[in-house]
Amino acid sequence: MMRLLLVFMIAWVIAGCKDVPYQEKAMANSITESPVIEIKLPVNNAYLSQNNILIKGSVSKPELVKSMRVAYRGMSENSEKFHGTQDFSVKAEQKDWSVDVGKDLGDGDYVFSLSFRDIHGTEQSLPEVKITIDQQAPEILGALDGVPQASYLQETIHYQQRFFEDETNARYEIEPIDDASQLNYSQIPIIYRWLNRINDEKTAPSYSIKLADGNEGALVKYSLGYECKPINNATKEALKKEDGTYEIKIIQSAADFDLSRDSEERARGKSYCLNIWAVDQAGNISNHKVEFIWKVIVPPVSLDTNTARYKAHRREDDISWLGPPVWKLFRNANPIVLKKDLVIGHVIMSNPFSSPISSKLELKKALNLKINERPYQISEKLVDIKFFRYDLLKNELGPEATLNDGSVIINAQKTIIAKIILTKEVPITGVVNPDDNFWR
Repeated sequence: MMRLLLVFMIAWVIAGCKDVPYQEKAMANSITESPVIEIKLPVNNAYLSQNNILIKGSVSKPELVKSMRVAYRGMSENSEKFHGTQDFSVKAEQKDWSVDVGKDLGDGDYVFSLSFRDIHGTEQSLPEVKITIDQQAPEILGALDGVPQASYLQETIHYQQRFFEDETNARYEIEPIDDASQLNYSQIPIIYRWLNRINDEKTAPSYSIKLADGNEGALVKYSLGYECKPINNATKEALKKEDGTYEIKIIQSAADFDLSRDSEERARGKSYCLNIWAVDQAGNISNHKVEFIWKVIVPPVSLDTNTARYKAHRREDDISWLGPPVWKLFRNANPIVLKKDLVIGHVIMSNPFSSPISSKLELKKALNLKINERPYQISEKLVDIKFFRYDLLKNELGPEATLNDGSVIINAQKTIIAKIILTKEVPITGVVNPDDNFWR
């Protein structure tokens, strides 16, 4: 009895094991596979610049797809008349697919949706995608279109200087003598600019533009060069101001562009080009070009001759000191003479700018000297000029400055004093044995 029971149990286990594959096959037949379809381009809320909708996507198992359909319709006033559907299919090995939808579509907002049917007859749809078609390049408005331009103070050889009696920062300042005005872009304007205005945005000339309505999201870029180059050379982005305009500062900087060269040099004979580009969200591009002549002007220094401000020396070898005893400035002879090495004049030379200036001071004609209301002329050949560092605030002389080919370097916002010194004795004709009244 026990043997029969054991044989029956073994037979039952074997029979059960044989039934398992048939159960799995039955379950597999009851589950149908579906392809996974994805839209890659355009993304939702994208901007397109063409007059059709190019859709690109992928499918995981193309062999399971029987058919696909795209439906589209316009959603705005200009595009609502455009609508339609388009059927297409994919090959069994084609995991990436694309389809062109619509033809000669107008600008405006659209939505499209994708549906498909698999080989088992199951239909599925993907969520709608919204896009905007914009085929109009952004319009750039400039000076000739009435966009107001900032006034610019031309920096020519004509200037004026002022001295500020400041307890912490006594200084000279220089400014152009003309009035600021807008540049005239109806012809190629000439911009006069002092050479040492490196990275000076505050006083730099500028050009302003604005975009026509409907282009608020556009990117504005520009380049500056000897030639109007393509957009890939436009590496600088213009910043938008609160009033909606874009202001581009024309700044000379040795780091990014050499505006220290005069564009009217014989070797060039060309104007500079400010090349402005606007790119909207759909990728439409427009261009605006501005030309100008860049006229480099050697920067001036502040010059103050024989000023009473210079009091630090208090020395009897300097004629600008009129304290007693004055007679020590002379050597008693017949007639009396001004002593050799006597300082007969001085010039304060100040650099108010933020970069060094090389300056040369020369006498081109005789000096006029008045003693006791009588004029005397001292030939420029009888004098020498020496330069010394000078502290305007402390009113103190510093060491003698070194010359380079007759020029002296005046550092940024520093001052030099030039002393005009006699190299020979100078007779004062008509003055023999002067009395006390003469010296008074």
